[in-house]
Amino acid sequence: MAKEVLLDKVFIKKLTDILENNYTEENFGVKELAASVVLSKSQLHRKLHAAFQKSTSQYIREFRLQKALKMLQEDVITASEVAYSVGFNSPTYFNHCFHKYYGYTPGEAKYKKSFSQKKNEDIYKPEQHHSPSNIDKMEKGEVRLSKKKILGFSILVIILIFVFSYFFYTGSIGKKLFSKEKVQEKSIAVLPFKNLSDDKTNQYFADGVMDDILNHLSAIKDLKVISRTTMDQYRETNKTIPKIAKELKVSYIIESSIQKYGDSVRIITQLIDAKIDKHIWSKDFKREFKNIFALESEIAKQIAKELKATVSPKEIKRIERVPTKNMDAYNLYLQGKYSFNSNDDDDLVKYIEYLNKSLVLDPKFALAYAALARAKIQRMRAHYVSATKEEIKDAKALAIKSIELDDNARGHASLGWLYLWFEWDWEEAEKQFKLAIQINPNYAGGYVYLSELLYNIKGDFKEARKQVDMALYLGPYSYYPRSVSTRFYFNEGEFNKSIDEAEKSKEINKYNTSAYWRNFQSYVGLGKEEKALTELIEGWGYSEEKSKLIIPIREAYDESGINGVYQLLIDYQIENNKGSKNYFSIAESYTFIGDKGKTLEYLEIAYEQHSSRIPYIKYNPYFKDLRTEPRFLAILEKMNLGAYN
Repeated sequence: MAKEVLLDKVFIKKLTDILENNYTEENFGVKELAASVVLSKSQLHRKLHAAFQKSTSQYIREFRLQKALKMLQEDVITASEVAYSVGFNSPTYFNHCFHKYYGYTPGEAKYKKSFSQKKNEDIYKPEQHHSPSNIDKMEKGEVRLSKKKILGFSILVIILIFVFSYFFYTGSIGKKLFSKEKVQEKSIAVLPFKNLSDDKTNQYFADGVMDDILNHLSAIKDLKVISRTTMDQYRETNKTIPKIAKELKVSYIIESSIQKYGDSVRIITQLIDAKIDKHIWSKDFKREFKNIFALESEIAKQIAKELKATVSPKEIKRIERVPTKNMDAYNLYLQGKYSFNSNDDDDLVKYIEYLNKSLVLDPKFALAYAALARAKIQRMRAHYVSATKEEIKDAKALAIKSIELDDNARGHASLGWLYLWFEWDWEEAEKQFKLAIQINPNYAGGYVYLSELLYNIKGDFKEARKQVDMALYLGPYSYYPRSVSTRFYFNEGEFNKSIDEAEKSKEINKYNTSAYWRNFQSYVGLGKEEKALTELIEGWGYSEEKSKLIIPIREAYDESGINGVYQLLIDYQIENNKGSKNYFSIAESYTFIGDKGKTLEYLEIAYEQHSSRIPYIKYNPYFKDLRTEPRFLAILEKMNLGAYN
């Protein structure tokens, strides 16, 4: 029987030798080990499970952990470096596995010289797994306990568990641990830098440096970093540090001031423990302007060190990367970003001019290429109708050039937009958004773009909600993620939740009319038509062009109700914006008033025009009653959107 269960020593030696040669390789796993011993994965699994009661992946992981322990006890390199040295791609996961296996943390390992021999010999001496257990001994009469003692002990344990559970979950400890408001320890927000220069126009430079440092920190997977768009809400705030931290659910705040004078730069940075409102680290940096990138990297690494964040070699390399050696090109890039405050076409044109000038000075400036691709895509999408093949090709070349020069998150996001909105290559779009998140784990934009694709293209509503919630976790006061969340709730018929989200959007930017439009739709869905009209009129009052429609809208409603309002909107959109009609929106309005023929007609025009909104056709609730219509299904088929589940 023993011969059937135990692996022979020759085979064990072979496995050990293979792992000795490959345990440092992150990608060496079950498939590779099975191939090395000329077995299928299932055959190897059966052998190891029969001998050790372990899966192959567990066997490999524990081999690595044993190697790690030896390195840790030698106390030559850090725990994070040990993690990467033994094939773990995440120090956090390594710490979890190590503690679970040994019962103490990697940091405690050097003090544990006399550890369990069993742990150290698990792989090498499989016969230890077949020593008699207490259960075996009890069956043989070697361990004897009376039934009364066992019963009494069991009752006592049950009572203790009940009492502990009650006080734990209802008491302050349980509430703190299981509260939804629990704050991640390594979480940080960077307040907008204060410009101390005599020249107040240097604010563009202060914002640019703040953005660079924030991006460096965002690239560190071990940190939670609040997005730039959210932090802009605190530019002129009078709120205290603890108040800001509570709103953002972060543990630490970075507060900085910057002064640019001549060819020099001075940055004063303070790291504040927001829980106790205490400065735990501060430093006054003075450098030549040409060394600004090294200074930004130094500050980011110092902050990460103070927070005891694990930073991988790949992350360090990314933080230390110099985006351009031409400081004039960098200046133009920052000025362009500062001038771009909205999707207004004039702003976009001005931004594009700055970026083109920057790239003339440095044709290898990757971030400028990524920004230029994004700006051109936003212009194309804002016009609703199809972009020309030349425009799409140009923007795509810019995004690809950016990635080739520096594998950056924004370049991948821009490429994802192109595949999603203009080329309808859904798989490639998803791949690009995931690459953006992989490069920058705190990139709120990446999560929200991915959520839109998952929701509108794949119909994976549950995963889409997770992704948009992650974007809101990183950017609670960012308008776009909040707007997308609002739309998801509306699409699902959760009108009250949609209204709640839209109200939060108004708090961020009360002049953006899309929140009012979404409330109009939600109140119509709830049957509160008068309230819906009030929302529409209030929102359009902030638009010079649309405010002209307020009186006609009221008259249309008084005469024909909400149907009259939708008909007025249809007439307005058809008669105006002749060069940039939103055919998709016209189709939505026709659906509401029950004109199926016109709905299909305008959807077909939107398809032919390659409207930037047409990819969101499949799960749009306005078109729910069309999902068996041959003309509607034909559009889905031509767009490779697939059938309904």
